[in-house]
Amino acid sequence: MDYLVPIESYIEGLSEADTRHKIERDCDAIQHDAYLQGHQLGWGGTGVVTDVALAKRDHLLNRLIYYVVRVHKEDDTHFNLDDWLAVLGIEVFDI
Repeated sequence: MDYLVPIESYIEGLSEADTRHKIERDCDAIQHDAYLQGHQLGWGGTGVVTDVALAKRDHLLNRLIYYVVRVHKEDDTHFNLDDWLAVLGIEVFDI
């Protein structure tokens, strides 16, 4: 989340504290939804905990990519998303 907050704050024109609060609120909702979906399917324990963590990770990664691309579109600079993710050590298979 440390990469995301300054970028999203810049694009949205909000303070970093407000942005962090908004991101945490969204993550809480996503985690709660994943938790409920897992239990609705009859899962429990580790399976649900893993799905909750994956849902949060995927949300943060997608949100980060969205805002990084917006920064580069607005600044009209050359940007290669795959190279940027490689520098961060992030492997994305299904975007």
